[in-house]
Amino acid sequence: MGAMATASCDCGYSSHLSLGGGRVSFETECWFPVYCRACRALGEANLLERPVACPSCGGTEVAAYDDPELVGKKGRREVFSWHTEEQLGRTLRLTNGRYLCPACQKPELRFESTGHWD
Repeated sequence: MGAMATASCDCGYSSHLSLGGGRVSFETECWFPVYCRACRALGEANLLERPVACPSCGGTEVAAYDDPELVGKKGRREVFSWHTEEQLGRTLRLTNGRYLCPACQKPELRFESTGHWD
């Protein structure tokens, strides 16, 4: 079952996200927020598809939001996780901490769970 979340920052940036995969697609799809270094955008990309590309510009200079470079401060509460050890060598995790905001470029972006999808 996939999850829905919002990403928001005090600067006014906000985005709605669909994460993970559904019952039928969980083996081939793992949607997760990524930051594109080329166009400075946050988007959702299927991390199980190679190469991982930015949904805005198509570039491949992307980093998943669990990359330590994008994490300003880890939170105590888990917002989303997806077990991808076999495919990616790690479990993907987002917390209620602070992350790089694509708009203001400060580590003030927060993720919040808003529900599930299938």
